[in-house]
Amino acid sequence: MLTKTEIQRLFNSCNYQEVIDNVKDESDSDLLYLKILSYAFLDNFETSITLLNTNKAKLIQDLPKFIDITMNLCFYFKKYDFALDYLKEFEEMPYESQIVEEKMQKYKKEITKLLNNVSNLQNNVESIQKMLKSENDEIVKKGISSLKNYKIELFLSELENIMLNNSKESTRTLALIALQDSGFNKEVKFNYHGEIIKIVPSTILGIFNDPTFKYCIEQAKIVKDPTYYSTFESVLSLYALYCYPFKLNDNPTILFLALDNIVNGMLNNDLQQNVEISANCKNLINKIIDIIRNF
Repeated sequence: MLTKTEIQRLFNSCNYQEVIDNVKDESDSDLLYLKILSYAFLDNFETSITLLNTNKAKLIQDLPKFIDITMNLCFYFKKYDFALDYLKEFEEMPYESQIVEEKMQKYKKEITKLLNNVSNLQNNVESIQKMLKSENDEIVKKGISSLKNYKIELFLSELENIMLNNSKESTRTLALIALQDSGFNKEVKFNYHGEIIKIVPSTILGIFNDPTFKYCIEQAKIVKDPTYYSTFESVLSLYALYCYPFKLNDNPTILFLALDNIVNGMLNNDLQQNVEISANCKNLINKIIDIIRNF
């Protein structure tokens, strides 16, 4: 049988199952708490709370410690309703301790704050879900841009619907990028220019990591004209979004020449500026101009 010190070492080393297996005598409150917390850290809330309640008569002999352990368990598992019930129970216990009173007041404030946060979060989630279901495409895009601070799974059904059924290709693409950015690693369906494809978002190469994208950006920087560069980056990004989730498969040099021609034409108010270019480059220019107008 392990000593109390040895069991404490197991707990400190995160060997929680070994702690559970070795605490046979639950008459020692310190060891019992280690067992209760070990179940908690193994994500077994029900067993940890059951042990706590079963041994309550003994553990409340040190009421401040019992309150701390109970509240921290409830907070760890986000069981705020449980925490409130326990606080009401503590209030009904006979005690004459300033420490206990201060602890209960402290935890009441924390629970109220956490419940308000949960309520606000739920309201925000519902608001974003509503935006993602909107018939107004600009509102849908605003909803997608609001997802970064939330678990993407909360909006999965809305995003899946956008990726398959939204009439705007750019909006469908933004929904898929949101899943990619979150590291979502399950297969989803995506309406790629009218063809339904299956893809795992976490496996997609990010637009800015595409070698062809990087090459074109570096070439644009050589021009050393902020207005030119900003316009060039916008047009290239739009084209990359059009090709997403696939890489840019165009010859990098031809793509840069096509973009350079388009950007110079835009800055001179002539999107179809004529220059001596190859047939391949001219076809690509026409393709990108069409994307600019319709994507």
